[in-house]
Amino acid sequence: MTPQELIREIISLYHGARNPLYPHERLFRGESRPIASQTEDLFARYLINRLPDDVVIYVNQTITTVSVNGRIRIKPDLTVTKGTSITAILDLKMDLGYRRKEFPDFWRNSDQLIPSLRNKTFSMFVKTGSTRRRQELTFGGDARLFYVLVSSGNINAQLLSAVLQLRGTMQFSDLVVLTEGVHPNTYGLTIDETLERITINEDSFSFLETVLN
Repeated sequence: MTPQELIREIISLYHGARNPLYPHERLFRGESRPIASQTEDLFARYLINRLPDDVVIYVNQTITTVSVNGRIRIKPDLTVTKGTSITAILDLKMDLGYRRKEFPDFWRNSDQLIPSLRNKTFSMFVKTGSTRRRQELTFGGDARLFYVLVSSGNINAQLLSAVLQLRGTMQFSDLVVLTEGVHPNTYGLTIDETLERITINEDSFSFLETVLN
C-alpha cells in the first residue's frame, strides 16, 4: 500500500460514512458515522507492511501499570512493539477540529507523561477472535509518542500555526501531518477529485517509517 492508496481509502471511508450502513431507498443519514476506528486499523496495516518482521502493532489496546500513585491505564491508538518492548505509541487524529484551541497544552502535558512510563512493565489482554491472553511489555527507555494528523484542515490558519510551531520542540514526542489542502471529507467532490486536489506529505510518511524502524 502506498501513501496515495492509503489516503484514497480514507477518502472512500468518509464517503461511505455519509450513507446508512444498511441502505434503503427511504433511509437517509444526517451525521456521518465516525471513521476513526477504521482509520486506526488501516494505518496500522499500512505501517506493518513497511516495518521489520519483528514489529507487532496493537490497535486501540489498553495497557496498564502500577506506580507509587496507583494504577496507570492508557489506551494508545497504536502501540508499536519489538519483542517484549514498547518502542512507540501513536495517537491518530483525523483533524484538530474539536481540539482547535487546547491541543498545544494537551500535547505539552502528554509529552511530560512519557518519562514516567519509560522502563515500566505494562500488562494487557491480547484478543484473538473469541479468546484473549494476558501479556506483559516493557515501555522502552527510548519510546516516544507520535501524533499522526491525517489532515491539517478543519482549523483556521492561526490555530494550526500554533500547533505546527511545536513540531520538533518536544523532548519525548512529535507530530506529523499526512495531508494538507483539501480535507479528505470535502463535499461536492468525488473520491478521485479529492485525491487529485489533496496534498500528500510524503516526507511525513518517510519520517514515521524511519523513526519506527
